[in-house]
Amino acid sequence: MVVDWRELQALRENAAKYFAQNYFLQAAVCDEQLIKYNKAWAPDIILKYLKAQQENPQLRAELHKAMIKLYLAEDNSFDLLDEINEYLDLAPTDPQVIDLLLKLGYAYKQNPLLTPLLAKAAGHNPQNYSLLKTLSGLYLEQGQPKAAITLYENCLRSGERGTPEMLSILTELHIQDRNYTRAAELYRELSQQQAQAVIDRLELLRGKKGMSAELRFLLAELQIKNREPDKALAVYEEILAETPAEAGNVLTMLKKTFLAVYEDYPAAKFLQAHIYKIQKNYSEAVSALFKLINLSPKYYDQVAGELREIIKLEPRQFMALDALALICAYQKDFAKAFYYYSRVIDLLPERTDDIVEKAKGVLRAHPQVIAAREILAKAAFAKNNYRRAKAEAEAILAIDAQNAGARLALGRSQLAMGELEDAAASLRAALSSNPDNKLIHQYYQEAEILTLDRRIAELVKQTAKDRWKYSAHFELGRQYFYRGLLTEAVGEFQIVIRDTARQAEAHRYQGLCYKEMGRYDLAAAQFKKALAKTPENNRRERLKLLFYAGLAHEALGQQQEALRLYEEIQLLELNYENAAQRAEKIKSFSWVEIRGKALAAVLAEPGARRLICSWAKNNETEEYTKRFKNKNVDMSFSMEHNNRAVELALRGRVGQAEEDLLLAEQMDPQFTIVHNNKAVLALLQNKLDDAKKYLEQAKELNPRVCIIYANLGVYYLLAGEPDQAQENLEIALSLDNTLYLTQLNLGDLYYAKENIPQALHFWQSALQHGVLPELAKRRLKYWQL
Repeated sequence: MVVDWRELQALRENAAKYFAQNYFLQAAVCDEQLIKYNKAWAPDIILKYLKAQQENPQLRAELHKAMIKLYLAEDNSFDLLDEINEYLDLAPTDPQVIDLLLKLGYAYKQNPLLTPLLAKAAGHNPQNYSLLKTLSGLYLEQGQPKAAITLYENCLRSGERGTPEMLSILTELHIQDRNYTRAAELYRELSQQQAQAVIDRLELLRGKKGMSAELRFLLAELQIKNREPDKALAVYEEILAETPAEAGNVLTMLKKTFLAVYEDYPAAKFLQAHIYKIQKNYSEAVSALFKLINLSPKYYDQVAGELREIIKLEPRQFMALDALALICAYQKDFAKAFYYYSRVIDLLPERTDDIVEKAKGVLRAHPQVIAAREILAKAAFAKNNYRRAKAEAEAILAIDAQNAGARLALGRSQLAMGELEDAAASLRAALSSNPDNKLIHQYYQEAEILTLDRRIAELVKQTAKDRWKYSAHFELGRQYFYRGLLTEAVGEFQIVIRDTARQAEAHRYQGLCYKEMGRYDLAAAQFKKALAKTPENNRRERLKLLFYAGLAHEALGQQQEALRLYEEIQLLELNYENAAQRAEKIKSFSWVEIRGKALAAVLAEPGARRLICSWAKNNETEEYTKRFKNKNVDMSFSMEHNNRAVELALRGRVGQAEEDLLLAEQMDPQFTIVHNNKAVLALLQNKLDDAKKYLEQAKELNPRVCIIYANLGVYYLLAGEPDQAQENLEIALSLDNTLYLTQLNLGDLYYAKENIPQALHFWQSALQHGVLPELAKRRLKYWQL
């Protein structure tokens, strides 16, 4: 490199001349060139300026600026940035220094001093967008988005309106930071200048998962302003689908923003109703839907679907029923219309007269509309005008002779008027037309019971006049038995025993009564006495008594005696009832299933609290015997006390049974069935809390014992928890489908839920295979026409 020494000498002379005159900036221009030529000269040159700073405090700003040039020439980044920092304290808005900082931002971005220096400069120059952009870029490169956000936000707070580019960047930063509320505010401000650009950006975000509700609300708002209502509604629906908790806000925006512009927009009304339905505000939902009914018939079907959904969720929503009835009436579907009007009457009896007028109006134009006449009959019942109800029922039957509803109405009116035989006949006919209708069954049962009560009252008068008229006592006992008044029936049959001609029958009926009362020991004794009084040639009666006695011994857990009786039946008639199958079943029992006795509880009748218990097969004892296999005993003392307790309980000696179970538990606390049996005794005494505690203990010891779940089902029935009851009864049957007492209780549950076919199935199974067919027979009595 050729050196022009004369040029260098000139630079030195000029630098010295300017420096001596305190023209430090001009001197620095010359010294800058010298340093660029030879950086080894830099320390001496810079030292000269540092001394000048101390000697000329009034020229500090000029000297700092001069030194900035010198450090820049030396490429001394740390001292350069430090010098700029001090200079900014004196001249914070100097455009030359700010421009220098911006240039340095690319060259020195790895220097840790640069970012705070840029932040300082930006604080003094909030309107310098280039400075903000450079600094925010550094923040983002350094992984500090919050610092970048603070930078822009401070700028906006200082009064700067914000360019579209600044607002866009800041909005994106807030979206990255998941501060969607602020992002939406900024987009809203930006949309005043660039509405379509904001919409396009939001639509792009919408295509990605996780777009916030705040941004969706803004998009919907902009689409409404852009006259795109369907797109706005689609966004509201997305908000509901992805963030259900925003339903209230969607509703507010829908009413405040959308409906303010599109007042009667059908899709918005449907969405409004949907949100009210989500909030369980069904009245408001119906009100929104009702407005659509008045808009156009083309919405009827869709509105009707929404109303039916509301009724499914809240069956007592009378406004929905009323609106649905109105739609059906508009569509000339009078059967459905008056079906819904009928339900309205059930909920709001004060609407009866109004709905009756509607029915009369329809009948004037369409006299064959049965549903309208059913309303008139219902109204007549409500006013206890049974003759009018009967007339309307007969009018319906003149149109449709098989109409089950009219037969029911006729039977009800006859029942109310005391025409019991006619009522029973009408209700029997109604039940044959609609065999799964629980209401018909209940009225039919009521008619039959009233007939029995009338007959009982007549017989009571007869026996009062003639105490020794055995035929009247016998008939009264039978009527008591059919009525379910078992104690009264036994009393009458005990009188009849004095009549030798009716002794056998009286003993048989007493046996049936005792068996239904859960006293199988007394029942077996009565059947034995009846057999003794029955001639050998009366084969049919003897077969019946042997079978009843076998059932009683089965219920007592005396399987060998039951087997003997069933085999005796087979000798007389091989295929009598199911004696052969019962005998085979008993033979299939293992020793342990019979020896470790268990108790099963059953409700005497549906919905009642009276319980009876019977012996049940114990599938836990096999495990029990394995635990004792190394002991030279056939049965532990614990099992001995347990079995004696079961025998005592089945003879009605509950107190003594409890004492034996206590001893059994003390000897072996792990004997599962003891806890089950304690629970059954507690259930018999209505000690529900104790019963549940014992059953839970038993389940914890051995969760595979089916009888525990069967008795838990009974507990939950008594506790008024039908769903829990059903769950446990079904578990019991899944473990052993021969638990026929459990089938009785499960049938009761299905009956309560109006699943009549399933109830009849379980009751019929218990009738054919259970040891207490009389309980099933009583349940089935008013279904067997």
